[in-house]
Formats: sequence, structure tokens, C-alpha cells
Amino acid sequence: MNPHDEQKITSRDEVKKARAAKRASAAAFLPANDRFKQSYSALTYLGLIVATALHFAVFEFFPQLEAADLGTVSDELSAIELPPEVKIPPPPEQIARPATPRVAAASVDEDVTIAMTTFEENPVENLPPPPAGADPSATPSY
Repeated sequence: MNPHDEQKITSRDEVKKARAAKRASAAAFLPANDRFKQSYSALTYLGLIVATALHFAVFEFFPQLEAADLGTVSDELSAIELPPEVKIPPPPEQIARPATPRVAAASVDEDVTIAMTTFEENPVENLPPPPAGADPSATPSY
């Protein structure tokens, strides 16, 4: 063995130790979520093994379920009378669509306005009396 090779081995071991120490110090500063993500695959395999063992134990140590034999029961077959056939009427006729609106050809004067409504032209005294059976307090308030 060459003494130079011995130095390489020593330096390789030192490099491995340094890398492991660096990983350990970096892992100490990782958030909990990142540490969980790093151990996720190991936890998945552990959970799979535990679930398999648990299922095996349940099937092995619990009694088997068996259905009770009820035997065969034979009754006479009876014919059922079918109700008379119902005749379905045809669907109603389609409703006619409404006529399309058309613009009238009548000429309307554009100066037509609604007459002004004032209290002077329509005094309160000319109003009809209120209904006979009406309650005055039932009037709307604004």
C-alpha cells in the first residue's frame, strides 16, 4: 500500500466527517416542515409495514365469519295479473308564437305634451268623500 493512498483514505474520511457535521448543523437550523419532508419516505415505509402487520394480526387472531345456512325454502309461484295498458294521449299542439312587434305608420306630432296638473285647477274641495267604512288611521303615511 502506497503511503500516498493512506493520505487519500484519511482525507476522504475527514471529508465524509466534515460533510456529516455540516449536514447535522444544517439540519439543526431547518424548519420543522423541512425536517418532516426529509423523513417522509422512511415514515411512509414504516406506516406500510405497521399496517400490513396489523391487518395480518386481525385476520389471524380473530374468528372467521361464516354465514348461517338457512336452507332452501320453496313456495308456490303465483302469477300476477298485469294492470291494463294505459294509453298516453299525444302531446298538445305547439302554441303559436306571439306576433312580432311592428312600428306604426301613424304620424305623431312631437310637440304633444301632458297638461300641467296643479292644485289651483284641481282644488281639494272637488275630491270625492272617503269611503264610508274606511278607518282614517289606515291611511298611508309618507
